[in-house]
Amino acid sequence: MVQAEQCTLVHGKIAKIPRHPVFRFIKAKKYSKNNYPMTHTQFFINADDGNTYKIVVDNLFYDYITSSQISSNEDDGIVSDFNKRFKVGDDVNACGKSFEKNGKVGLHFVHPSACGATKFNGFLRINGSGITNNTTYCGECACKLKHK
Repeated sequence: MVQAEQCTLVHGKIAKIPRHPVFRFIKAKKYSKNNYPMTHTQFFINADDGNTYKIVVDNLFYDYITSSQISSNEDDGIVSDFNKRFKVGDDVNACGKSFEKNGKVGLHFVHPSACGATKFNGFLRINGSGITNNTTYCGECACKLKHK
């Protein structure tokens, strides 16, 4: 089993990205062991610590994913669903692996993970609701952080 590592907890508000959608889809390049395309939705938050974080969400853990979205490796409505549900200014709690790229900061692994698959195990909550608690692809040993 993989030893868990410390994740970073960030609180903030969804930020507006000038001339770009708040959420952006990246086409799948790899597939999970269940043949789900490893796609991501990205958005930015202005955090309480004064930083702007890129939040990278693995779509297979998106709580509202549909079976048609699961079978596609294109943006089959995931981004539009995010944009219908969430707006600039919404409250975000994100827990995951922090990263820095080109002087910018972000969080990844903001989802429950299979116990032996990754060292990081986090969550994403928007307006108090869990967004990445989908356990369909986690297996029976999914390790979830407890959060309020």
